[in-house]
Amino acid sequence: MHLTRSPQKFNLQESITFGTATIHLSTEVRVLGVYLDPALKWGPHINKIKEKMSKQTLALTRTAASTWGATFKKAKHIYTAVIRPAITFGHAVWHNPDTKSPHYKSHSNQLKVIQNRCLRTITGAFKSTPTNVLEAEAGITPIDIHLNYQQARTRERLQGSNTTKIIHEACRKIKDSLHGRRGRRKVSQATPGEKKNRWATKVIEQATAANVHQPNRRVNTQTSLQQHFQNIWQQRWEAYRQKVPPNRRTPAQQDDDLQHRWKLHEGASKGESSLMIQIRTEQIGLRAYLAKRKVPGIGPECDCGEALQTLKHIVLACPNTSENRTEWLQRAGTTDYRVLTSTKRGLRMLARRIMEQGILHQFSIAREMVMPLGVS
Repeated sequence: MHLTRSPQKFNLQESITFGTATIHLSTEVRVLGVYLDPALKWGPHINKIKEKMSKQTLALTRTAASTWGATFKKAKHIYTAVIRPAITFGHAVWHNPDTKSPHYKSHSNQLKVIQNRCLRTITGAFKSTPTNVLEAEAGITPIDIHLNYQQARTRERLQGSNTTKIIHEACRKIKDSLHGRRGRRKVSQATPGEKKNRWATKVIEQATAANVHQPNRRVNTQTSLQQHFQNIWQQRWEAYRQKVPPNRRTPAQQDDDLQHRWKLHEGASKGESSLMIQIRTEQIGLRAYLAKRKVPGIGPECDCGEALQTLKHIVLACPNTSENRTEWLQRAGTTDYRVLTSTKRGLRMLARRIMEQGILHQFSIAREMVMPLGVS
């Protein structure tokens, strides 16, 4: 494979001959697990990631489904400890953190599809669930922000390395030895690595600036970077929420907290967690939702004929599900639907009540697993 900044000046289809051996042109080369292409646009490497992840995600779906298998916590750990590191492998080379780069959005969108597929398995959410909500409910950072965080950490670590200093000194000597006409030096363009270093330096300065006015507190760069990119995610989440009218926000969209939602699933089975996510996102297999998705032969009205079949109606108002409702609400300690859908106790009780009443048939297996433990 030929590499050049001036492809028009050379025949990039030419083979190389050594004696009787001929080396034919290759459109991609694998070096230490990263696939290079002549233009260094990293398209082949992204394609290889997608090909590899099709098998990795299949392994995750065999470990956990929407109503059975590994719990929310364990499925999330499999993704963050095994699958995501495989996706981001070699990010220091191929990921460009510059959001203005023509390849930034293209690469991020392709990797986002992979992460979304895994998030649906982890959460048990429907495909119609918005990406921003999926990431928030799972507590998993958007893939582009995670890549930028990893890039900043890697650059910060390399900048303090003795090996890096030796390489930079060697590069400087080579540049100094190259002169243009009449002895004038050529103006060299910054390399991709130099651009990333400048970006990382700026980001680290911004991340640590918050600790400047705290002289008694030791500045930890990694912690500062974590908080910096967490703030970026928080800003993106707030911008997304602002686009949704307050009266149309689901319980998941009403919540501005991104860091502690995972605690809602502590001690819950996989079926309970999936149902809790569907409750909070309001993407759940009741008539109102199915009719909205234009499922043939399904109307939005509840069997009682008094209102649309939504979860709020079934839990608080439907006469067909009124048995033991008063006692159940007393145990829950509230009749506020928002409290029920935003607290660990309320969500767990909601999920178990829906399972107990057998409204959603896909949770029949989960019901058999949970009911012996008690309904309350």
